Amino acid sequence: PAKPEKINSVGCIAIQDSEDQHPSTHRPHPKAVCNVFFPTKLIHLSRGEHKIAIDSIAITMSPSSSTIKQDEATLEMTPDEDIWYFGFGPIVHEQVRQRRGVSTTHCQAAVLRDHRLTFAFGGVATIVPQMGFMVHGVVMKVTDLEAWEKLKAFDSGYYVHEELDVFPYQRDEYDDGDLDEFFATTQPIQCFGFVMNDFDENVEMDNNKIEKKPQERYLRLIAQGMLDNGVDETYVGDEIMACPFIESRKEEEWYTFPLARTEQRMSKISFEGYQKLCKRKPNELYFIMNQNQVIKADLSGHGDGNPAVEWMKQHAHGKEDITHLIHKMIVDPIVPYAETPDLMTERHYHWAVNHIFDFLLQADVTAKVTFFLTHKSEKNKTRSISSAARMPSRLRAMLSRGSSTTSETDVKAKETDNLSSSLPTRRRSVRRMFRQHESS
Repeated sequence: PAKPEKINSVGCIAIQDSEDQHPSTHRPHPKAVCNVFFPTKLIHLSRGEHKIAIDSIAITMSPSSSTIKQDEATLEMTPDEDIWYFGFGPIVHEQVRQRRGVSTTHCQAAVLRDHRLTFAFGGVATIVPQMGFMVHGVVMKVTDLEAWEKLKAFDSGYYVHEELDVFPYQRDEYDDGDLDEFFATTQPIQCFGFVMNDFDENVEMDNNKIEKKPQERYLRLIAQGMLDNGVDETYVGDEIMACPFIESRKEEEWYTFPLARTEQRMSKISFEGYQKLCKRKPNELYFIMNQNQVIKADLSGHGDGNPAVEWMKQHAHGKEDITHLIHKMIVDPIVPYAETPDLMTERHYHWAVNHIFDFLLQADVTAKVTFFLTHKSEKNKTRSISSAARMPSRLRAMLSRGSSTTSETDVKAKETDNLSSSLPTRRRSVRRMFRQHESS
């Protein structure tokens, strides 16, 4: 057709490779959306808008579903397959991969054509297709399936996976003034890249542009990781460090989540009660930070699809305290690394709270502390101490009066006992006095 319709699909066109074979002799690909046979051509469709021209014939595909699921068939790996990944965000920094437990080898600078780097809700990096632009990063080989699952787990809910062709290079061999020869003579590597789920920079989400400024710390981490792996210095200077950013705050300016009410009036909740609350309200967002603060995000006015909210729902809603998880994910040189939660200090907790506050703020989401979390020992202690405090006030007053009355009665009884014990002596004294009176 003159104007092919937009499509959004993952599929494969299986092509016979010999003209003397009949198309019917070819077995269709079992995981393809559809299979079409043409001579001497093999075309792989990936996500996006596609128009395939073969001898002036235009072909469009319209699959039954345009939704791309995270676990596509193309992402099903076997232990014998090499898993290559293209990083363009903080994952390019070795320390970030170490903290997340992601083991990689063969790290090398690489460039992706016809895409550009941008930063979206939460101030995190993503890439979008755009002709004539290039994204530099680090291509790396993931050592095994366990490392691959860890890599995916940290970004689940925020990113989906796409297959990309990137061109590796050595810094001293890369010349951006002669790219035609570079791309013509360099063998690309097929790899996976993580891109933001349903990202469209032209669409406003919740009346706000989806593109946001990243944090200064975030950019410096990406820049250092790229330079360490031989990425072109001009690109790092022009596209990373020249990007507008949010300046790092001083420690005394770190954010904290406000309380929903005064500390004396804050309600308490057990961890089991918190989990039940999250199950009853799956469309809301509750999470635990700072050891005992149950925080509720205000999602009013926010529709589905906010990537920052989706990430928090997958990693924090109904889960245990996420403070140490944030500390593991986010590398910041001003905070020393605490390998386990019991090694974290009050400063670690304050830093993590500030980071999540900023992360949600960049997604135009506010939150407040709504409950204090009670631990089991504290819960039992509170139950024994405050059982009388939960009684009605009149009953408490009656018991209080009864207690004081009993106390007075006990005192009178004691006095009576003392009096009774002294009666014989008193009687003898009275008789003696009476006799003395009669004799006188």
